[in-house]
Amino acid sequence: MKMDLDIEKTALIILINHIEAFENTCLRKEYFQNENYSKIFEYLDEYYKKNQKIDYIEILQEHSDFNSQLYVELEKEKLPINDWQKDLQSLEDTIIQNYKLFWVKKLASANLTFDEFKEKIDKLSQIDATKLKYYKTTSEIDMQTNENITYIKSGITNIDKYIKGFALGELSVWSGGNGSGKSTVLNQIAIESIKQDYNTLIFSGELKDSRLMKWINLQVCGKNNLLHNQQYDFYYPKDKEATMNVTNNKLFIYDNELGNDINKIIFAIYDAVKNKNVKMVILDNLMSMNLSNYGQDKYEVQTKLITELSDMAKRLNIHIHFVCHPRKSTNFLRKYDISGTADLTNIADNVFIIHRVNNDFKKQFQEMFKKNDEELLSYDNIVEICKNREQGIQDMFIGQYFEVETKRFLNYKDEYKFYM
Repeated sequence: MKMDLDIEKTALIILINHIEAFENTCLRKEYFQNENYSKIFEYLDEYYKKNQKIDYIEILQEHSDFNSQLYVELEKEKLPINDWQKDLQSLEDTIIQNYKLFWVKKLASANLTFDEFKEKIDKLSQIDATKLKYYKTTSEIDMQTNENITYIKSGITNIDKYIKGFALGELSVWSGGNGSGKSTVLNQIAIESIKQDYNTLIFSGELKDSRLMKWINLQVCGKNNLLHNQQYDFYYPKDKEATMNVTNNKLFIYDNELGNDINKIIFAIYDAVKNKNVKMVILDNLMSMNLSNYGQDKYEVQTKLITELSDMAKRLNIHIHFVCHPRKSTNFLRKYDISGTADLTNIADNVFIIHRVNNDFKKQFQEMFKKNDEELLSYDNIVEICKNREQGIQDMFIGQYFEVETKRFLNYKDEYKFYM
């Protein structure tokens, strides 16, 4: 992996010109991907820890391979720095993140079990450019209020009203029967995300990327920007280039040709967050992921996976949407009908079920709740908030209309949003 070597060079220049920084630096020689810089750092760090000073003549006498010429060049280079400690901290962060990314990519292609992969990722995640603390002061905790939480709006009016949207650092689980609209609503949420300048990554294990983009392009366009092929009865954008400009370099689709191995998908998330500034990830869906190499018990593997996804959302400060199919059931779908271990919904911060309002749903709804809600049952689809940890909301039903031509979910009939 190639990285910006100027970052490592600048960090070394600061360290050489402010040798007291060796006292507290979290850098280690292996974090440098430039071998020359790595070797210089190793010898300087080693000497400082023994002598509390730097004397490159003595270092050269101890190490004949010490690159004194490069050291002198770095020592002479002056930087316009006002707060070297703050700047060094930022450089250390970048160097360490590049080191982590390099190893995540390497581990993703290694033949490891899930436990082995998770253990190594956990060790990597503990590397930080700040000193480890086991506690926080009350004033530090008080600063972490809702005012500092970033929410990505869903575009679904009542979701944004009641739970404020999708908070960074959280995990949402989605479920619903076949044809209920899970993928459709999440694709639309992806468009809403990028229109708020939050880049998004989608893993779609069941759809070809060309089919996925065809549907997303319809949602981007809206009725006024579509043409209708009457012979074959399908819709397509009037201006393909303008349509693609909405999502290009903002929406990223996982390359299914790489396979559906969970390690590769996890690496793709790390890579997209680091290199593409992705803030929202959609994983559609659990059943299309290859977990076969990571344990014998599928429920144990699912628990490990959902735990890793939840930790990743917090660690990377992103929002992850995870689609899980329900068990086959003839009854009204509830949270406990979601297929797999109960930890899928216990660990998640939010749980949603998409219902398609057909005759079966109307009958089951009336039997479950002993009432006939004519207004709610007049919608085409319903997004149910089964669980929201922050606000404590559950069993909230949000009606949506479905526009066939554009595959859009609408808050009210004839709603028209301008994405282009």
